[in-house]
Amino acid sequence: MAAGDLTDLPTVKAWLGLTTTASDSLLSALITAVSGFVVNYLGRPILSASYVETYRGNGQCELLLRNFPITAVASVAFAGQTITQAADPVALTSGVLFDDRVLKLIGYRFPIGRPVVVSYTAGYAAAPPDIGQAAVELVGEAFRRRDRIGVTSKTLGGQEVVAFSQKDMNDTARALLASYQVLAPF
Repeated sequence: MAAGDLTDLPTVKAWLGLTTTASDSLLSALITAVSGFVVNYLGRPILSASYVETYRGNGQCELLLRNFPITAVASVAFAGQTITQAADPVALTSGVLFDDRVLKLIGYRFPIGRPVVVSYTAGYAAAPPDIGQAAVELVGEAFRRRDRIGVTSKTLGGQEVVAFSQKDMNDTARALLASYQVLAPF
């Protein structure tokens, strides 16, 4: 499995009902290509990675970060100070808190219009099941489609017409990915 792949070869082969190794290299390449397609379609990374990003301070104590879900915050730096400690609202100690998407400062405010540098980790350790399933289906479609590239329909024996979808992805895969997609640029 290549870094960034959203599914694996055994899962794809099971979905396709394949038991031989004849197509393993092709399927592995398709998994990597489809994983890149999904990340581009969603408009954001899915798997866990570290980020160092600069934001403009808003005068508030909350900041919406670009990548999510946030899993750790290493530091927040602005106006000559660096905050690394986690806040404890129960013990009333200052520091950093975060949820899935929002960074919160306790005891501090982001300076208005000044640069704020945030070092954090965000993303999933492994692709969520619905994203993995969408990737499996897209790989399966690409694998089956390779024998009919550019063909929109085929007549069989002069009696039956088979039509092939020309969509970039099926409706099921699109629905599985919908809740993860970033629709507005950050």
